[in-house]
Amino acid sequence: MTLHNRMTAFSFAAVVALAALLPSAPATAAEEVGLQEECVPFRAGFGIHQRCTLYVVYDDGTRMASDHYNRDENGMMYDP
Repeated sequence: MTLHNRMTAFSFAAVVALAALLPSAPATAAEEVGLQEECVPFRAGFGIHQRCTLYVVYDDGTRMASDHYNRDENGMMYDP
């Protein structure tokens, strides 16, 4: 191994070691700020039911589906 290759390898190892010592930014999880329900109507027998999805909304603006269910014409929830 030549002197130039050894110095390059040592420099790379030094940079990696220093990077490991630097403090990282604190990781904060997004907090839940609310729930959002979206429903789409569909015909079921003689009535109109709704197919609904419940989303959890986070403070960073993202949302994630948490539940799926149906509602009958009286607003009662039931599993699809």
